[in-house]
This record gives sequence, C-alpha cells and structure tokens, in this order.
Amino acid sequence: LCSVLRQGAWLRWICGIIPPVKTNVPDTAILSSKGKFTTFSFAGNTVKFLLKGRFVDNEGFTCANASVIAKRFVAADGTSAVIAWNTSEKPVDVKIEGLGAPTKIAAPGTASVVGPLAADSIRLYVFAK
Repeated sequence: LCSVLRQGAWLRWICGIIPPVKTNVPDTAILSSKGKFTTFSFAGNTVKFLLKGRFVDNEGFTCANASVIAKRFVAADGTSAVIAWNTSEKPVDVKIEGLGAPTKIAAPGTASVVGPLAADSIRLYVFAK
C-alpha cells in the first residue's frame, strides 16, 4: 500500500498536485474534534503526512477489521496520521487503537467522516504526538 499511496495518481489528486475534476463541491470534509465540527482541507493537510512524513506502516497502532487496510505516517512535528481504506463492498466500522482519540478526521470531497467507512473509500485520522 505504501508504494500505491506514494506513487498513485489518486494520491497526487488528493494532495493537490494534480487538480481534481472541476465540480461545485469544495475539497473539504466535515470533521469532529472533541465534539466540535469544522472544515478541514483533505488535499492540503495530507501532504504533511503522506508525502513529507515518515511511513511507519502499522507500527504503534492496531486496526482489527480485516477488510480495512490502515497505514500510518508520522510528520516532522511528531503528529501522525492513519489512512484507512475499506477494501470491501460494504460499509465497515473503523476502530484504530493505540494512538488515543483522533484530533481530526478527514475524507476527500463530500465523503462522510462519521459512521461506517463506505465501501472502497478512504478516510484520514490525525493524532496528536
């Protein structure tokens, strides 16, 4: 997954290197942090972790759902992000353990950041140091 994440065209689109197809939907997602909702640019905030961060695979956390591929990246400031990909054809619950509660949760476009992760979708979970 690491090579796919770093080399895949979809990641370059997510990180804003290749602009997305023009739509009237902004590249933001709603996120929950301590019960508060705000906007979070998925494209702008993934670069710190996925392109500039250190890939540590599944070190320091667990994600028990077999249909979810989860990989962790650590930024230079010590914060980390886990990107979770639901590879199944059904929505699934994602539970990441070992890093505490996420401070931010983001998804590309208008994808939901609450509830089960939709089939063949990704979500980014950001954690404090």
